[in-house]
Amino acid sequence: MKDWQVRISETIRFIRASNLPHCVGIATILEQKNNANTIPLALSVSMSQGTLWTIVGRSQEQEYRHYRRALILIRVALLGEDTVDVVLDVNGAADNTLRTALIHALERVLTAPLNDLKNYPYSFLSATRIASGGRGNSNHFNDFCFCYESLHQRYAFRPNSGAMASPGPAMNVAVTNIAVQKSADLGVNPYSITGFLVNADDPVVTTQLTGCSVAYNIHGGQLLMAHIQPTGGLSGTALADQLRAGFTFSNSLGGGATGVFGPMIGVGDVSHDGYSLARGDVYLIGLKRGGLWEIFAQQYPRGSTSVPDYCRVAP
Repeated sequence: MKDWQVRISETIRFIRASNLPHCVGIATILEQKNNANTIPLALSVSMSQGTLWTIVGRSQEQEYRHYRRALILIRVALLGEDTVDVVLDVNGAADNTLRTALIHALERVLTAPLNDLKNYPYSFLSATRIASGGRGNSNHFNDFCFCYESLHQRYAFRPNSGAMASPGPAMNVAVTNIAVQKSADLGVNPYSITGFLVNADDPVVTTQLTGCSVAYNIHGGQLLMAHIQPTGGLSGTALADQLRAGFTFSNSLGGGATGVFGPMIGVGDVSHDGYSLARGDVYLIGLKRGGLWEIFAQQYPRGSTSVPDYCRVAP
């Protein structure tokens, strides 16, 4: 009988060498989980395709065995499906459908978490780290991707090109990016800010927050946002305090919730009031659910793989 661990390792190598979309990156994810002992060895038994002697000399049959093992491993270890149901489905599938089924399973490694983020943000953000990068101007972009960053063991929204482009498995997505405005360009305090009116229903992202503040106005299904960087010798906490004391949107939505998310003094968890620079990397994301906008924040120590802190910022 084949060693349980050997079967899992061989299956990961098969996925890596399959030359299918996302195969290398997803094999890396599986290797990380396997090295961390988070793939139960008992799953290897469910991946078994019978006694080897029955297929000696039949290379095509051996390839089908590899496809079935790969499908079971991905669907159970990465997509969280029930082992018994998956084994019945995969072992009952026609041989000529297995390659296409593996392509779809590889794609779902990205589509499933993106759908979870959009539909179940509380459970997703409480357990899964996320990051984002941006472009130079505020706009709705179709050239972003949703990807998995193996080095940091997190999902991310990244531009498809440039220094922040993802090296890992990625799929194209549409997002609205809120670019940075400099506080020195806003005039005198109290500031009058021109926010970016979000005119699409796709996720809203900013770059990592390292002292910046985000001002927002949510009114029903409308969202106005501004990402403001402290400049001219102004600290991040000072800028945030000035904004919290009072500012106006020159293009206000005329009602709804208006607020500021920015750095605070102290070391508390991220909250709707803001974040502590001492607690690590901070990312903000806007999601439209049921026709209404919500803004969420997540924070975790840089370089850490720990469970993140998160909160709903607004409304």
